Amino acid sequence: MGSYVLADAIHMSGPIATVVAGLFLGNKEWKLAMSEQTQEYPGKCWQLVDEILNSLLFLLIGLELSRSTRRGCICSSG
Repeated sequence: MGSYVLADAIHMSGPIATVVAGLFLGNKEWKLAMSEQTQEYPGKCWQLVDEILNSLLFLLIGLELSRSTRRGCICSSG
């Protein structure tokens, strides 16, 4: 709340100041706020989400290519 009031006092964006303060404190205090074991869980979670989204992306690309080849829309270059 202090960052919002300060930003408002100098005619700047309060919500942006709050987000910047949160990012700064979140990155700076990350190691102090959690144990080493607890710090591993968000990283593993995002790694799993990344793998799932990559798999979905390649599945959709494969389905689109399959659909295009049935229509005869694939153009060869070279």
